[in-house]
Amino acid sequence: TKDTIKLGDIIQAGAVLGKIKKLSTTDNLYLKEATIAIPVIILGLNNVVNSGQIINVHPDQKSANQAISQETSKITNRKNFTSNDNIEEDTINIILKADVLGSLEALKESILKIPQEQIKVSIKSESVGVVSQNDLNYAKTTNSTILAFHTDLEKNVVDQVRNGDVNILQSDIIYEILQWVEEEILKNIKHETTIQVLGSAEVLATFTSEKPNIQVFGGEVKNGKILDNKMLRLIRNGEDIGQFEILELQRNKAKTNEVNISQQFGMSVKGKTKIQKGDTIECIDEIIIN
Repeated sequence: TKDTIKLGDIIQAGAVLGKIKKLSTTDNLYLKEATIAIPVIILGLNNVVNSGQIINVHPDQKSANQAISQETSKITNRKNFTSNDNIEEDTINIILKADVLGSLEALKESILKIPQEQIKVSIKSESVGVVSQNDLNYAKTTNSTILAFHTDLEKNVVDQVRNGDVNILQSDIIYEILQWVEEEILKNIKHETTIQVLGSAEVLATFTSEKPNIQVFGGEVKNGKILDNKMLRLIRNGEDIGQFEILELQRNKAKTNEVNISQQFGMSVKGKTKIQKGDTIECIDEIIIN
């Protein structure tokens, strides 16, 4: 009946699924079934559930899977755990896992202290225990990264994680996880930028390269300076027709980091647009203005 649970029952608690493999009392007395109001210990769920979570018994696997899908949908629509509920803001979705409740609470508290004025961190789920198949499924559903603090992966999900099926960060150091969150926030902030031209040069000659997309040429600096750690853009007939990564800069057949006005140089670059004699190249830098 609905007031009885027994060995072999298919059970579901929130987004966690399982089958009862063992029933026992708090005095470690094994049971075949238990009725309402009897406190019992249940073995069989495939992940740890939160205290107070209701366990439902299902007649078959199909019914249980439907309940899991409904629960996942509910969780997806929850508010995020941030101080601002503006859903127009960009968000970084995360799932928190930890070995013990104290660690989980400390991690969550530390994440919520990180400034989130422009990019919000949405904690889609938080639980104690190893990273399970349910966690991976939910991460895919919510486009979340799993942050696993001081906890392992279930054996059956190791290959999926290795194959990159889901984003996950595992660490025993809380600072590393917090640093990842901070870096993701910075990465997703939309900055206004402007291009600064540091110098320009005329292409005097081009040379053959055996490597695809690698070009070699000689030139002379006409304005400013050319730096080997910046990008180049190619100007022909007054139009920007391509950008290049500098691989090597030489002056007098020796490597150098910089060449200045009126100096001649040799350079190898990576880029697809064909460089021609007489072209102008500009050394550029992208500057964040806010």
